[in-house]
Amino acid sequence: MGTRIGIIGLGLIGGSLAKAWQDHPDVEVVAIDREEETIQQALKDGTIVAGSTEMDEELLVSCDVILLCVPVGQVIPMVKQLCQLPLQSGTIITDTGSTKCGVMEGVSEFIQEHLHFIGGHPMAGSHRSGYGAASPSLLANAFYVITPFPTTPKAAVERLVNLLRITKVNVIEMEWQVHDQVVGAVSHYPHVLAAAMVNMVARYNKDEPLYHLLAAGGYKDFTRIAASNWEMWRDIVLNNRNVLLTYMDELRKDLDRLAQAIRHDESDYIEHFFQAAKEARQSLPERKRGGLLTWYDCYVDVPDHPGVIAEITVLLANGGFNLRNITILENRDGVLGALCLTFRQKEEMEGAMALLEEHGYPVSLPSYTLV
Repeated sequence: MGTRIGIIGLGLIGGSLAKAWQDHPDVEVVAIDREEETIQQALKDGTIVAGSTEMDEELLVSCDVILLCVPVGQVIPMVKQLCQLPLQSGTIITDTGSTKCGVMEGVSEFIQEHLHFIGGHPMAGSHRSGYGAASPSLLANAFYVITPFPTTPKAAVERLVNLLRITKVNVIEMEWQVHDQVVGAVSHYPHVLAAAMVNMVARYNKDEPLYHLLAAGGYKDFTRIAASNWEMWRDIVLNNRNVLLTYMDELRKDLDRLAQAIRHDESDYIEHFFQAAKEARQSLPERKRGGLLTWYDCYVDVPDHPGVIAEITVLLANGGFNLRNITILENRDGVLGALCLTFRQKEEMEGAMALLEEHGYPVSLPSYTLV
């Protein structure tokens, strides 16, 4: 007997999970999304077998697993709503929120014994959003954290893990307190810092437009994540407030100490500050973006003339190299520009570099500081 999965929220994550399960013979997916257009598109392309724009009781009670792919602030109210339905005994309810402590502690106060809530966090994303950006390969090789209660039956945890592995994720089980501490540092806090930097520069740019005009690789790379959905990040920050406030206090102390060193010409301290950061950055797992997918980047210097990007992509395509992404890092009139080429496999990147060099394009591997 197969498994029926109900997904509430067919956005980037919900849609990608649905598409990853689409062709599995033992899984069928139904969905609820507030956008009628999304439901109709998912039905048309065969991603789901049934759908609704309402919390359809008949649709939900038939599910073995229900995924809440909604903003973290909506998870607890939605679980309460589900608990009022006559769900079948043993139904697994799980979420995809970026914070876990508030969700797990809130749900523990009312979850019924015949239901199993397991916290979840797929650590994958995209600069795009919505069902139109969903892809069955979005989560491939990504870390997918689950945070079950100590009392959750092992059989329920194993069932969810087996379903998730169909999507080719790497499942990690951990305590929800540990999750929020770690993800707060490596994901949530960088978004806060990026947003703060963008807001500061924007204030200066009001009086002097050169700030945005001269914003180059280093600034854009550091602040790219500031373009994320503001509603989602509002909920994340409020739900992980204690962790973030602790990190803010700690960084404030570090910056105050660095400011003191700068004022007093403490060159040794300043040197150690940057050297320690470089060593820590270089010790990260090799070319992992956010600890998720493994990517391999190289830079290619290109002259500033029309069609040069097309020349590069055609050359690589004819050589049989699958280019995952291309980013313009520098673009100045009349001088060499820099492109960042992204590949999934290291061998593919190395082969592409050799081909580009054969055709006179200078290539290099990225340093850890882009300016």
